Amino acid sequence: MKKIILTVLLILFIDTIVLSKQTKDEEEIWELYLDKKYFSAEEKITKFLEYDPSNVFILLIWGRILVDTEKPYLALSPLRKAVAFDKSESWKKAWALAYIGKAYLALNRPDEAREVLILCYKMQATVNSANLASELLVENGWEVPSQDLEKDLDYFKEKLPKKHSNLFFKLSENSFFDEIEVLRSDIDSLTKLQFAFRLQQIIAKVGDSHSSSISFKLMRKTFPIKLYWFKDGFYVVKTVIDHKELLGKKLIGINIHSVENVLDRLKTIIPAENEIILRKRGAKHIRYFDVLKFLNIADSEEVEFIFLDFMKKSMKVTLKASDDTGPEKLSIKPAVLSLPFKNPKNRFWFEYLEDNKVLYVKYNECMSRETALRNGKVSKSQASFIPSFNEFSDEVLRLIKTKDIEKVVVDMRHNQGGSTWPGEKLITKLSKNEKINQRGKLYIIIGQDTYSAAIRNAISFKQKTKAILVGEPTAGKPNRYGRTRSFVLPESGLRINYSTKYFSPDPEDPTSLMPDILVETSIHDYMNGEDPVLSRIIN
Repeated sequence: MKKIILTVLLILFIDTIVLSKQTKDEEEIWELYLDKKYFSAEEKITKFLEYDPSNVFILLIWGRILVDTEKPYLALSPLRKAVAFDKSESWKKAWALAYIGKAYLALNRPDEAREVLILCYKMQATVNSANLASELLVENGWEVPSQDLEKDLDYFKEKLPKKHSNLFFKLSENSFFDEIEVLRSDIDSLTKLQFAFRLQQIIAKVGDSHSSSISFKLMRKTFPIKLYWFKDGFYVVKTVIDHKELLGKKLIGINIHSVENVLDRLKTIIPAENEIILRKRGAKHIRYFDVLKFLNIADSEEVEFIFLDFMKKSMKVTLKASDDTGPEKLSIKPAVLSLPFKNPKNRFWFEYLEDNKVLYVKYNECMSRETALRNGKVSKSQASFIPSFNEFSDEVLRLIKTKDIEKVVVDMRHNQGGSTWPGEKLITKLSKNEKINQRGKLYIIIGQDTYSAAIRNAISFKQKTKAILVGEPTAGKPNRYGRTRSFVLPESGLRINYSTKYFSPDPEDPTSLMPDILVETSIHDYMNGEDPVLSRIIN
Protein backbone atom coordinates (compact mmCIF):
# COMPACT_ATOMS: atom_id res chain seq x y z
CA MET A 1 0.00 0.00 0.00
CA LYS A 2 2.84 2.38 0.88
CA LYS A 3 4.47 1.65 -2.47
CA ILE A 4 1.26 2.53 -4.31
CA ILE A 5 0.86 5.81 -2.39
CA LEU A 6 4.51 6.75 -3.02
CA THR A 7 4.14 5.94 -6.72
CA VAL A 8 1.02 8.12 -7.01
CA LEU A 9 2.71 10.99 -5.19
CA LEU A 10 5.76 10.67 -7.43
CA ILE A 11 3.59 10.79 -10.56
CA LEU A 12 1.74 13.87 -9.27
CA PHE A 13 5.05 15.52 -8.42
CA ILE A 14 6.46 14.85 -11.89
CA ASP A 15 3.25 16.11 -13.53
CA THR A 16 3.42 19.33 -11.52
CA ILE A 17 7.05 19.92 -12.58
CA VAL A 18 6.21 19.24 -16.24
CA LEU A 19 3.18 21.55 -16.20
CA SER A 20 5.13 24.29 -14.43
CA LYS A 21 7.91 24.06 -17.02
CA GLN A 22 5.31 24.08 -19.78
CA THR A 23 3.80 27.36 -18.57
CA LYS A 24 7.24 28.98 -18.28
CA ASP A 25 8.07 27.86 -21.81
CA GLU A 26 4.81 29.38 -23.09
CA GLU A 27 5.72 32.72 -21.52
CA GLU A 28 9.26 32.60 -22.92
CA ILE A 29 8.04 31.77 -26.45
CA TRP A 30 5.52 34.62 -26.30
CA GLU A 31 8.23 37.07 -25.20
CA LEU A 32 10.50 35.91 -28.04
CA TYR A 33 7.65 36.48 -30.49
CA LEU A 34 6.96 39.98 -29.14
CA ASP A 35 10.69 40.80 -29.44
CA LYS A 36 10.57 39.48 -33.05
CA LYS A 37 13.21 36.84 -32.27
CA TYR A 38 11.42 34.49 -34.61
CA PHE A 39 14.21 31.96 -35.16
CA SER A 40 14.72 31.39 -31.42
CA ALA A 41 10.95 31.22 -30.90
CA GLU A 42 10.51 28.58 -33.62
CA GLU A 43 13.30 26.48 -32.13
CA LYS A 44 11.52 26.41 -28.79
CA ILE A 45 8.11 25.86 -30.43
CA THR A 46 9.39 22.73 -32.21
CA LYS A 47 10.61 21.24 -28.93
CA PHE A 48 7.48 22.32 -27.05
CA LEU A 49 5.10 20.66 -29.52
CA GLU A 50 6.95 17.36 -29.14
CA TYR A 51 5.40 16.92 -25.68
CA ASP A 52 2.25 19.03 -26.15
CA PRO A 53 1.23 18.91 -29.84
CA SER A 54 -2.28 20.30 -29.21
CA ASN A 55 -1.34 23.45 -27.30
CA VAL A 56 -3.57 26.11 -28.89
CA PHE A 57 -1.53 29.08 -27.67
CA ILE A 58 1.78 27.76 -29.06
CA LEU A 59 0.17 26.78 -32.36
CA LEU A 60 -1.28 30.30 -32.61
CA ILE A 61 2.12 31.91 -31.98
CA TRP A 62 3.75 29.66 -34.58
CA GLY A 63 1.09 30.54 -37.14
CA ARG A 64 1.50 34.26 -36.44
CA ILE A 65 5.28 34.01 -36.86
CA LEU A 66 4.87 32.27 -40.21
CA VAL A 67 2.39 34.90 -41.43
CA ASP A 68 4.58 37.76 -40.18
CA THR A 69 7.64 36.26 -41.93
CA GLU A 70 5.71 35.89 -45.20
CA LYS A 71 5.30 32.12 -45.14
CA PRO A 72 1.48 31.92 -45.37
CA TYR A 73 1.48 28.48 -47.00
CA LEU A 74 3.22 27.06 -43.90
CA ALA A 75 1.12 29.10 -41.45
CA LEU A 76 -2.20 27.47 -42.36
CA SER A 77 -1.37 24.12 -40.76
CA PRO A 78 -0.67 25.30 -37.17
CA LEU A 79 -3.44 27.92 -37.33
CA ARG A 80 -6.05 25.39 -38.50
CA LYS A 81 -4.94 23.03 -35.74
CA ALA A 82 -5.35 25.84 -33.19
CA VAL A 83 -8.94 26.39 -34.35
CA ALA A 84 -9.69 22.65 -34.32
CA PHE A 85 -8.23 22.06 -30.85
CA ASP A 86 -9.94 25.11 -29.26
CA LYS A 87 -13.43 23.85 -28.41
CA SER A 88 -14.53 27.19 -26.94
CA GLU A 89 -15.11 30.60 -28.53
CA SER A 90 -11.92 31.92 -26.97
CA TRP A 91 -9.64 34.81 -27.90
CA LYS A 92 -7.08 32.27 -29.14
CA LYS A 93 -9.50 30.88 -31.72
CA ALA A 94 -10.47 34.40 -32.80
CA TRP A 95 -6.85 35.40 -33.39
CA ALA A 96 -6.15 32.12 -35.20
CA LEU A 97 -9.08 32.83 -37.55
CA ALA A 98 -7.86 36.39 -38.15
CA TYR A 99 -4.41 35.14 -39.12
CA ILE A 100 -5.85 32.39 -41.30
CA GLY A 101 -7.65 35.20 -43.11
CA LYS A 102 -4.35 37.07 -43.54
CA ALA A 103 -2.69 33.90 -44.84
CA TYR A 104 -5.48 33.28 -47.36
CA LEU A 105 -5.21 36.88 -48.59
CA ALA A 106 -1.46 36.49 -49.06
CA LEU A 107 -2.10 33.29 -51.03
CA ASN A 108 -4.70 35.07 -53.20
CA ARG A 109 -7.60 32.92 -51.93
CA PRO A 110 -10.16 35.70 -51.31
CA ASP A 111 -13.31 33.59 -50.87
CA GLU A 112 -11.76 31.54 -48.09
CA ALA A 113 -10.28 34.69 -46.51
CA ARG A 114 -13.64 36.45 -46.46
CA GLU A 115 -15.34 33.43 -44.87
CA VAL A 116 -12.94 33.12 -41.91
CA LEU A 117 -12.71 36.89 -41.37
CA ILE A 118 -16.50 37.14 -41.11
CA LEU A 119 -16.46 34.23 -38.67
CA CYS A 120 -13.75 35.97 -36.60
CA TYR A 121 -15.65 39.27 -36.60
CA LYS A 122 -18.93 37.66 -35.54
CA MET A 123 -17.23 35.94 -32.60
CA GLN A 124 -16.36 39.33 -31.02
CA ALA A 125 -14.03 37.40 -28.70
CA THR A 126 -11.68 40.37 -28.37
CA VAL A 127 -11.95 43.93 -29.59
CA ASN A 128 -8.57 43.87 -31.34
CA SER A 129 -9.13 40.61 -33.24
CA ALA A 130 -12.58 41.82 -34.34
CA ASN A 131 -11.07 45.16 -35.40
CA LEU A 132 -8.37 43.38 -37.42
CA ALA A 133 -10.99 41.23 -39.16
CA SER A 134 -13.11 44.33 -39.85
CA GLU A 135 -10.13 46.25 -41.27
CA LEU A 136 -9.17 43.38 -43.59
CA LEU A 137 -12.75 43.05 -44.80
CA VAL A 138 -13.00 46.77 -45.57
CA GLU A 139 -9.55 46.90 -47.22
CA ASN A 140 -10.63 44.19 -49.65
CA GLY A 141 -13.97 45.80 -50.49
CA TRP A 142 -16.14 43.40 -48.48
CA GLU A 143 -18.97 44.47 -46.21
CA VAL A 144 -18.56 44.07 -42.48
CA PRO A 145 -21.42 41.87 -41.22
CA SER A 146 -24.30 43.97 -39.94
CA GLN A 147 -25.41 43.51 -36.37
CA ASP A 148 -29.11 43.35 -35.62
CA LEU A 149 -29.10 45.45 -32.45
CA GLU A 150 -32.86 45.10 -32.10
CA LYS A 151 -32.42 41.34 -31.69
CA ASP A 152 -29.83 42.07 -29.01
CA LEU A 153 -32.22 44.46 -27.29
CA ASP A 154 -34.92 41.78 -27.18
CA TYR A 155 -32.38 39.28 -25.86
CA PHE A 156 -31.30 41.78 -23.17
CA LYS A 157 -34.94 42.48 -22.28
CA GLU A 158 -35.69 38.77 -21.87
CA LYS A 159 -32.50 37.52 -20.20
CA LEU A 160 -31.51 40.21 -17.69
CA PRO A 161 -34.71 40.07 -15.56
CA LYS A 162 -34.46 36.27 -15.45
CA LYS A 163 -30.77 36.06 -14.63
CA HIS A 164 -30.34 38.96 -12.17
CA SER A 165 -31.19 37.94 -8.62
CA ASN A 166 -33.57 40.90 -8.17
CA LEU A 167 -33.47 43.33 -11.07
CA PHE A 168 -36.38 45.46 -9.91
CA PHE A 169 -35.24 46.31 -6.38
CA LYS A 170 -34.97 50.00 -7.30
CA LEU A 171 -36.23 50.51 -10.86
CA SER A 172 -39.78 49.22 -11.31
CA GLU A 173 -40.53 46.52 -13.84
CA ASN A 174 -42.75 48.86 -15.86
CA SER A 175 -40.06 51.55 -15.91
CA PHE A 176 -37.47 49.01 -17.08
CA PHE A 177 -39.60 47.94 -20.04
CA ASP A 178 -40.45 51.57 -20.83
CA GLU A 179 -36.72 52.34 -21.01
CA ILE A 180 -36.26 49.41 -23.38
CA GLU A 181 -38.88 50.80 -25.75
CA VAL A 182 -37.36 54.30 -25.68
CA LEU A 183 -34.05 52.74 -26.70
CA ARG A 184 -35.78 50.72 -29.42
CA SER A 185 -37.11 53.90 -31.03
CA ASP A 186 -33.53 55.20 -31.48
CA ILE A 187 -31.78 51.94 -32.30
CA ASP A 188 -31.44 52.40 -36.06
CA SER A 189 -29.20 55.44 -35.60
CA LEU A 190 -26.85 53.90 -33.00
CA THR A 191 -23.39 52.43 -33.37
CA LYS A 192 -22.47 49.37 -31.33
CA LEU A 193 -20.69 51.52 -28.74
CA GLN A 194 -23.58 53.98 -28.48
CA PHE A 195 -25.91 51.02 -28.04
CA ALA A 196 -23.70 49.72 -25.21
CA PHE A 197 -23.81 53.13 -23.52
CA ARG A 198 -27.60 53.28 -23.82
CA LEU A 199 -27.90 49.84 -22.24
CA GLN A 200 -25.57 51.05 -19.48
CA GLN A 201 -27.87 53.99 -18.81
CA ILE A 202 -30.71 51.54 -18.18
CA ILE A 203 -28.47 49.45 -15.92
CA ALA A 204 -27.42 52.59 -14.02
CA LYS A 205 -31.08 53.21 -13.21
CA VAL A 206 -31.33 49.64 -11.92
CA GLY A 207 -28.80 50.72 -9.27
CA ASP A 208 -26.55 47.65 -9.02
CA SER A 209 -22.87 48.62 -9.25
CA HIS A 210 -21.84 45.06 -10.16
CA SER A 211 -23.99 45.04 -13.32
CA SER A 212 -22.76 46.61 -16.57
CA SER A 213 -22.77 46.56 -20.35
CA ILE A 214 -19.69 48.71 -20.98
CA SER A 215 -16.16 47.37 -21.23
CA PHE A 216 -13.28 49.81 -21.50
CA LYS A 217 -11.84 47.42 -24.11
CA LEU A 218 -14.47 48.81 -26.49
CA MET A 219 -12.89 52.26 -26.22
CA ARG A 220 -9.50 52.87 -27.78
CA LYS A 221 -8.70 56.55 -27.33
CA THR A 222 -7.71 57.92 -23.93
CA PHE A 223 -6.33 61.20 -22.64
CA PRO A 224 -2.79 61.10 -21.17
CA ILE A 225 -3.70 61.64 -17.53
CA LYS A 226 -4.65 59.42 -14.64
CA LEU A 227 -6.87 60.98 -11.97
CA TYR A 228 -7.47 60.07 -8.35
CA TRP A 229 -10.02 61.53 -5.95
CA PHE A 230 -8.38 62.90 -2.85
CA LYS A 231 -10.34 64.51 -0.04
CA ASP A 232 -11.22 67.66 -1.99
CA GLY A 233 -11.31 66.68 -5.66
CA PHE A 234 -9.74 64.99 -8.68
CA TYR A 235 -5.97 65.32 -9.00
CA VAL A 236 -3.52 64.17 -11.66
CA VAL A 237 -1.39 61.39 -10.19
CA LYS A 238 0.19 60.17 -13.43
CA THR A 239 0.77 61.60 -16.88
CA VAL A 240 3.22 61.53 -19.78
CA ILE A 241 6.52 63.36 -19.98
CA ASP A 242 5.12 66.05 -22.28
CA HIS A 243 2.59 67.07 -19.63
CA LYS A 244 4.63 66.57 -16.46
CA GLU A 245 3.55 70.05 -15.30
CA LEU A 246 0.08 68.58 -14.64
CA LEU A 247 1.25 66.22 -11.90
CA GLY A 248 -0.51 67.11 -8.66
CA LYS A 249 -2.85 69.62 -10.30
CA LYS A 250 -6.56 69.64 -9.46
CA LEU A 251 -9.09 69.15 -12.27
CA ILE A 252 -11.89 71.73 -12.09
CA GLY A 253 -13.42 71.57 -15.57
CA ILE A 254 -13.54 70.02 -19.03
CA ASN A 255 -14.34 72.35 -21.93
CA ILE A 256 -17.23 74.50 -20.68
CA HIS A 257 -18.30 71.96 -18.05
CA SER A 258 -17.41 72.11 -14.36
CA VAL A 259 -16.32 68.92 -12.60
CA GLU A 260 -19.65 68.94 -10.75
CA ASN A 261 -21.52 68.99 -14.07
CA VAL A 262 -19.30 66.19 -15.42
CA LEU A 263 -20.11 64.07 -12.37
CA ASP A 264 -23.84 64.71 -12.82
CA ARG A 265 -23.59 63.41 -16.39
CA LEU A 266 -21.49 60.43 -15.33
CA LYS A 267 -24.31 59.43 -12.95
CA THR A 268 -26.34 58.45 -16.00
CA ILE A 269 -23.90 55.63 -16.85
CA ILE A 270 -22.41 54.79 -13.43
CA PRO A 271 -24.67 52.99 -10.93
CA ALA A 272 -23.98 55.37 -8.05
CA GLU A 273 -24.85 53.63 -4.79
CA ASN A 274 -23.06 56.53 -3.11
CA GLU A 275 -21.01 59.59 -4.05
CA ILE A 276 -17.76 57.79 -3.34
CA ILE A 277 -18.27 55.15 -6.03
CA LEU A 278 -19.27 57.88 -8.48
CA ARG A 279 -16.00 59.71 -7.84
CA LYS A 280 -13.96 56.51 -7.84
CA ARG A 281 -15.31 55.27 -11.18
CA GLY A 282 -15.65 58.76 -12.55
CA ALA A 283 -11.87 59.24 -12.28
CA LYS A 284 -11.40 56.38 -14.74
CA HIS A 285 -14.31 57.25 -17.05
CA ILE A 286 -13.07 60.82 -17.57
CA ARG A 287 -9.92 59.53 -19.27
CA TYR A 288 -11.90 57.98 -22.17
CA PHE A 289 -12.79 60.14 -25.15
CA ASP A 290 -15.81 57.97 -26.06
CA VAL A 291 -17.31 58.58 -22.61
CA LEU A 292 -16.96 62.36 -22.91
CA LYS A 293 -18.33 62.27 -26.44
CA PHE A 294 -21.38 60.21 -25.46
CA LEU A 295 -22.14 62.55 -22.56
CA ASN A 296 -21.83 65.61 -24.85
CA ILE A 297 -18.86 66.94 -22.92
CA ALA A 298 -16.45 66.70 -25.88
CA ASP A 299 -17.04 66.65 -29.61
CA SER A 300 -13.45 66.23 -30.81
CA GLU A 301 -10.36 64.32 -29.67
CA GLU A 302 -8.71 67.58 -28.62
CA VAL A 303 -10.25 68.67 -25.34
CA GLU A 304 -9.60 71.60 -23.03
CA PHE A 305 -8.97 70.47 -19.46
CA ILE A 306 -8.94 73.13 -16.75
CA PHE A 307 -6.78 72.69 -13.65
CA LEU A 308 -5.89 74.60 -10.51
CA ASP A 309 -2.19 74.97 -9.90
CA PHE A 310 -0.50 75.03 -6.49
CA MET A 311 -1.14 78.78 -6.24
CA LYS A 312 -4.91 78.22 -6.80
CA LYS A 313 -4.71 79.80 -10.26
CA SER A 314 -6.55 78.15 -13.14
CA MET A 315 -4.60 76.75 -16.07
CA LYS A 316 -6.08 75.50 -19.35
CA VAL A 317 -4.39 72.65 -21.18
CA THR A 318 -5.51 71.06 -24.44
CA LEU A 319 -5.06 67.30 -24.31
CA LYS A 320 -5.45 65.00 -27.30
CA ALA A 321 -6.90 61.53 -26.99
CA SER A 322 -4.95 58.79 -28.74
CA ASP A 323 -4.50 55.01 -28.89
CA ASP A 324 -1.16 54.97 -27.07
CA THR A 325 -1.94 56.61 -23.75
CA GLY A 326 -2.83 53.55 -21.70
CA PRO A 327 -1.79 53.21 -18.04
CA GLU A 328 1.52 51.61 -19.06
CA LYS A 329 2.46 54.89 -20.78
CA LEU A 330 1.73 57.07 -17.76
CA SER A 331 5.28 57.54 -16.65
CA ILE A 332 5.45 60.37 -14.11
CA LYS A 333 5.14 59.48 -10.43
CA PRO A 334 5.78 61.34 -7.19
CA ALA A 335 9.43 61.28 -6.19
CA VAL A 336 8.54 59.35 -3.04
CA LEU A 337 5.78 56.78 -2.65
CA SER A 338 4.34 56.13 0.79
CA LEU A 339 4.15 52.57 2.04
CA PRO A 340 0.58 51.76 0.90
CA PHE A 341 1.32 52.73 -2.72
CA LYS A 342 4.32 50.41 -2.98
CA ASN A 343 4.07 46.97 -4.60
CA PRO A 344 0.59 47.60 -6.08
CA LYS A 345 0.79 44.48 -8.26
CA ASN A 346 1.49 42.17 -5.33
CA ARG A 347 -1.73 40.60 -4.07
CA PHE A 348 -0.49 40.62 -0.47
CA TRP A 349 2.74 41.42 1.31
CA PHE A 350 3.96 42.58 4.72
CA GLU A 351 6.68 44.71 6.26
CA TYR A 352 7.83 44.70 9.86
CA LEU A 353 8.31 48.28 11.07
CA GLU A 354 10.79 47.44 13.79
CA ASP A 355 11.21 50.95 15.19
CA ASN A 356 7.46 51.21 15.78
CA LYS A 357 6.90 47.53 16.67
CA VAL A 358 4.21 47.40 13.99
CA LEU A 359 3.52 44.56 11.55
CA TYR A 360 2.10 46.17 8.41
CA VAL A 361 0.10 43.72 6.25
CA LYS A 362 -0.96 44.96 2.79
CA TYR A 363 -3.94 43.01 1.41
CA ASN A 364 -4.47 44.25 -2.16
CA GLU A 365 -6.66 41.54 -3.69
CA CYS A 366 -8.98 38.83 -2.37
CA MET A 367 -7.45 36.22 -4.63
CA SER A 368 -4.87 33.52 -3.95
CA ARG A 369 -3.63 30.17 -5.17
CA GLU A 370 -6.21 28.45 -2.98
CA THR A 371 -9.19 30.46 -4.24
CA ALA A 372 -8.10 30.08 -7.88
CA LEU A 373 -8.00 26.30 -7.48
CA ARG A 374 -11.18 26.27 -5.40
CA ASN A 375 -13.06 28.17 -8.12
CA GLY A 376 -11.65 25.94 -10.87
CA LYS A 377 -10.38 28.96 -12.84
CA VAL A 378 -6.83 27.71 -13.38
CA SER A 379 -4.92 24.47 -13.71
CA LYS A 380 -2.55 23.27 -11.00
CA SER A 381 0.43 24.40 -13.08
CA GLN A 382 -1.02 27.88 -13.55
CA ALA A 383 -1.92 28.09 -9.86
CA SER A 384 1.69 27.48 -8.91
CA PHE A 385 2.47 31.01 -10.12
CA ILE A 386 -0.16 32.55 -7.83
CA PRO A 387 0.97 33.23 -4.25
CA SER A 388 -0.53 31.13 -1.47
CA PHE A 389 -2.52 33.10 1.10
CA ASN A 390 -2.42 30.14 3.48
CA GLU A 391 1.38 30.27 3.51
CA PHE A 392 1.28 34.06 3.76
CA SER A 393 -1.11 34.11 6.74
CA ASP A 394 0.95 31.39 8.49
CA GLU A 395 4.02 33.61 8.12
CA VAL A 396 2.08 36.59 9.53
CA LEU A 397 1.08 34.53 12.58
CA ARG A 398 4.66 33.29 12.98
CA LEU A 399 5.97 36.87 13.02
CA ILE A 400 3.36 37.91 15.58
CA LYS A 401 4.54 35.07 17.78
CA THR A 402 8.30 35.58 17.39
CA LYS A 403 8.73 39.35 16.96
CA ASP A 404 8.29 42.20 19.40
CA ILE A 405 5.00 43.42 17.89
CA GLU A 406 2.61 45.82 19.61
CA LYS A 407 0.25 46.51 16.71
CA VAL A 408 -0.88 44.71 13.56
CA VAL A 409 -2.24 46.79 10.67
CA VAL A 410 -4.14 45.10 7.83
CA ASP A 411 -4.33 47.63 5.00
CA MET A 412 -7.26 46.93 2.64
CA ARG A 413 -7.69 50.44 1.26
CA HIS A 414 -6.79 49.34 -2.32
CA ASN A 415 -8.52 45.95 -2.23
CA GLN A 416 -11.36 45.81 -4.76
CA GLY A 417 -12.54 42.33 -3.95
CA GLY A 418 -12.54 38.80 -5.27
CA SER A 419 -13.32 36.04 -2.79
CA THR A 420 -13.90 36.56 0.93
CA TRP A 421 -12.55 33.08 1.66
CA PRO A 422 -8.80 33.86 2.14
CA GLY A 423 -9.49 36.89 4.34
CA GLU A 424 -11.93 34.95 6.52
CA LYS A 425 -9.25 32.39 7.32
CA LEU A 426 -6.88 35.15 8.46
CA ILE A 427 -9.66 36.77 10.49
CA THR A 428 -10.34 33.48 12.27
CA LYS A 429 -6.66 33.04 13.10
CA LEU A 430 -6.30 36.60 14.41
CA SER A 431 -9.50 36.36 16.45
CA LYS A 432 -7.92 33.50 18.41
CA ASN A 433 -4.61 35.29 18.93
CA GLU A 434 -4.71 36.76 22.44
CA LYS A 435 -1.54 38.77 21.89
CA ILE A 436 -3.06 40.88 19.08
CA ASN A 437 -6.84 40.55 19.35
CA GLN A 438 -7.12 43.41 21.81
CA ARG A 439 -8.59 46.89 21.48
CA GLY A 440 -5.86 49.21 20.23
CA LYS A 441 -3.62 46.44 18.88
CA LEU A 442 -5.40 45.39 15.67
CA TYR A 443 -6.26 47.96 12.99
CA ILE A 444 -7.91 47.63 9.57
CA ILE A 445 -7.42 50.39 6.99
CA ILE A 446 -10.27 50.96 4.53
CA GLY A 447 -10.84 53.57 1.83
CA GLN A 448 -12.52 54.53 -1.42
CA ASP A 449 -10.95 51.57 -3.27
CA THR A 450 -12.19 49.01 -0.73
CA TYR A 451 -14.95 47.21 -2.57
CA SER A 452 -17.08 44.06 -2.84
CA ALA A 453 -15.55 41.06 -1.02
CA ALA A 454 -13.00 43.32 0.67
CA ILE A 455 -15.83 45.23 2.37
CA ARG A 456 -17.28 41.96 3.63
CA ASN A 457 -13.87 41.02 5.04
CA ALA A 458 -13.59 44.41 6.75
CA ILE A 459 -17.05 43.97 8.31
CA SER A 460 -16.06 40.48 9.42
CA PHE A 461 -12.93 41.89 11.09
CA LYS A 462 -15.21 44.34 12.91
CA GLN A 463 -17.65 41.65 13.99
CA LYS A 464 -15.28 38.81 14.91
CA THR A 465 -12.28 40.65 16.35
CA LYS A 466 -11.57 43.77 18.39
CA ALA A 467 -10.17 45.55 15.34
CA ILE A 468 -10.54 49.31 14.81
CA LEU A 469 -11.35 50.54 11.29
CA VAL A 470 -9.34 53.58 10.19
CA GLY A 471 -9.31 55.58 6.95
CA GLU A 472 -12.05 56.73 4.58
CA PRO A 473 -15.57 55.50 3.74
CA THR A 474 -15.72 52.73 1.14
CA ALA A 475 -17.00 53.13 -2.42
CA GLY A 476 -19.20 50.06 -2.28
CA LYS A 477 -22.17 49.49 -0.01
CA PRO A 478 -21.83 46.81 2.67
CA ASN A 479 -25.27 45.42 1.74
CA ARG A 480 -25.26 44.97 -2.01
CA TYR A 481 -25.78 42.69 -4.96
CA GLY A 482 -22.81 40.72 -6.21
CA ARG A 483 -21.34 37.37 -7.27
CA THR A 484 -21.22 38.55 -10.86
CA ARG A 485 -21.98 36.38 -13.87
CA SER A 486 -22.39 37.39 -17.51
CA PHE A 487 -24.05 36.59 -20.81
CA VAL A 488 -23.21 37.73 -24.34
CA LEU A 489 -25.59 39.46 -26.72
CA PRO A 490 -25.62 37.25 -29.84
CA GLU A 491 -25.40 39.94 -32.54
CA SER A 492 -23.02 42.56 -31.16
CA GLY A 493 -21.00 40.31 -28.87
CA LEU A 494 -21.49 42.76 -25.99
CA ARG A 495 -21.00 41.14 -22.59
CA ILE A 496 -23.65 41.93 -19.97
CA ASN A 497 -22.57 41.51 -16.34
CA TYR A 498 -25.24 40.92 -13.71
CA SER A 499 -25.49 40.00 -10.02
CA THR A 500 -26.70 36.63 -8.81
CA LYS A 501 -26.79 37.13 -5.05
CA TYR A 502 -27.65 39.74 -2.43
CA PHE A 503 -25.28 40.16 0.52
CA SER A 504 -26.47 41.85 3.71
CA PRO A 505 -23.74 41.67 6.39
CA ASP A 506 -24.70 45.00 8.00
CA PRO A 507 -28.16 45.21 9.60
CA GLU A 508 -28.08 49.02 9.53
CA ASP A 509 -27.63 49.11 5.72
CA PRO A 510 -25.38 52.20 5.46
CA THR A 511 -24.48 53.63 2.04
CA SER A 512 -20.76 53.05 2.81
CA LEU A 513 -18.75 51.15 5.39
CA MET A 514 -17.63 53.94 7.69
CA PRO A 515 -14.32 53.89 9.59
CA ASP A 516 -14.25 54.16 13.37
CA ILE A 517 -11.57 56.82 12.94
CA LEU A 518 -11.87 59.05 9.87
CA VAL A 519 -8.50 60.00 8.36
CA GLU A 520 -8.48 61.44 4.84
CA THR A 521 -5.48 61.59 2.51
CA SER A 522 -4.68 64.78 0.60
CA ILE A 523 -2.79 65.29 -2.64
CA HIS A 524 0.03 66.85 -0.61
CA ASP A 525 0.32 63.67 1.51
CA TYR A 526 0.54 61.61 -1.68
CA MET A 527 3.09 63.88 -3.36
CA ASN A 528 5.27 64.01 -0.26
CA GLY A 529 5.19 60.25 0.31
CA GLU A 530 3.29 60.59 3.59
CA ASP A 531 0.54 58.34 4.92
CA PRO A 532 -1.61 60.13 7.51
CA VAL A 533 -3.66 56.98 8.15
CA LEU A 534 -0.73 54.78 9.14
CA SER A 535 0.83 57.70 11.05
CA ARG A 536 -2.39 58.09 13.08
CA ILE A 537 -2.36 54.39 13.96
CA ILE A 538 1.32 54.34 14.92
CA ASN A 539 1.08 57.45 17.03
